[in-house]
Amino acid sequence: MTSILLLLAGSGLAFAQSNSFSTAPFLLGPVGIDYLGWLTPDQCRVNERCDIVVVDPQNGQLYLEQSDDLQGTRVYSDRSWGLSHRIEYEVEENLVHNAEDFWSTSISYRYEGRNLVQIDWSDGRSIRMQYDRRGRVLMMTDNEHRVDFVWGRDGSHRMVDSTGKTLNWVVSDASIKVTDS
Repeated sequence: MTSILLLLAGSGLAFAQSNSFSTAPFLLGPVGIDYLGWLTPDQCRVNERCDIVVVDPQNGQLYLEQSDDLQGTRVYSDRSWGLSHRIEYEVEENLVHNAEDFWSTSISYRYEGRNLVQIDWSDGRSIRMQYDRRGRVLMMTDNEHRVDFVWGRDGSHRMVDSTGKTLNWVVSDASIKVTDS
C-alpha cells in the first residue's frame, strides 16, 4: 500500500493517506507511526475491502473507515457519518445501522446516543466500545484484542493494550507528543 504522511504545521498530529482511504489519525512516535487500535491503515491492501477502527489521540473519539467498493468509503468520525453513496445504507436519524458492501460483506452498527458502541460483520467479527460521559473511548475490544484508555485532565493520556504494551502521550495547544511507548 502506498501511503502519504501529512503533518499539520506546528503539531505532532499526523494523518495517513493511502491510495484507497482518506485520513486516519495517528501518533508519530519515536519508532514511527502508532495507531490507537488494531484495525489500522497499514493492514489495508489496494483493491481489497478494508476496515479501519482507531481512536483519535487528540480528542478520544472513535474513527471508523470502511470500504464500500473499490473507490468509495464510509467514515464515522466526530459521532457522524460521511458516506460515498456508492452502496445502499440503512440509516435512522443520520446514523448508519446496516450496510452491505461491494464484496457482499454485511455490517451492522449499534449506538448509545450518537456513540457507536458495537460493530458486527457478517463473517462473525465484532468490536465493542465503551465511552466516558465526554464521548471519549474508554475501552475497545473484540475476542482477540482489547485496548483501554485513560484521558487525563492535564492533556496526558495513556493507552494499554491486551499484551500490556503502554503508550503515553501529551496533547497541548499546538502539538501531540509521545512521551514513551
